[in-house]
Amino acid sequence: MMRYLLLTLLLVCSHVFLNAQTKTGFAKTWVFMVSLVEWEDTSIPAFEKDGRIDAKIIDFFKKNGIPANQILYLKDKQANTNTVRAEFINFLKKAKKDDNLFFYYSGHGYKNDDDKVCFTTYKGADWSAEEIVSNVNTYFAGNKAFFTADCCNSGGLSLEAKKYPKREYVSLNSVVPTNKSTGNWTFSNALLYGLEGKNFIDFNNNGNISVSELAKYIDEEMAIVEGQKAFFHIPENMKNWVVTKNVPVKKNLLVGSR
Repeated sequence: MMRYLLLTLLLVCSHVFLNAQTKTGFAKTWVFMVSLVEWEDTSIPAFEKDGRIDAKIIDFFKKNGIPANQILYLKDKQANTNTVRAEFINFLKKAKKDDNLFFYYSGHGYKNDDDKVCFTTYKGADWSAEEIVSNVNTYFAGNKAFFTADCCNSGGLSLEAKKYPKREYVSLNSVVPTNKSTGNWTFSNALLYGLEGKNFIDFNNNGNISVSELAKYIDEEMAIVEGQKAFFHIPENMKNWVVTKNVPVKKNLLVGSR
């Protein structure tokens, strides 16, 4: 009995050690997240509050050493239009030259009367993808930014990021710019799996998850689980950028295969 307990303890400790060695590539990162499941205007469909993945993504960054002053998380009532716009610009101005930005939005996306992709705030006002990426280009001192969005028409962020070829802007989005997206957390959950270093996303089994591998996983996950096409933009020099390193190597290469 004692030997069995000792073996179990060793296995558990080994598992914990492997997980402890997994590290996100998002060092020196500023995290700005806006997530809504309810709106002041009750005609805007609300989402279930249980099982929110946005909170888990925030917890991940906190546990991985991102300082509290480099994380801003606005949700639901906190995400009114004026607050979101003002806080975003102020937040961007604090970063330094070699810093990275991780941007995330979940809620409702749509195209406004001017045919621009927008993300709705708590008050229901337009917050366009064009404005978001343009503000990053203007106010963020770093060169590397990651734009993620889980909502309808979210691929509009990728189209905007693509307009700045001299910047290292990566955009991973749940759906193409012209389509609706699921009301589930499938995209956000896939994104979190990549950050956490789940080895089934390490397709080439080299111990790292690149941004291209994460995009591939998200694309497959959205297609198989939700029947929709994800959308992304990755500059050529960023395709092998490591999202998560020291990922436990798969003992069986079939792990993660479809």
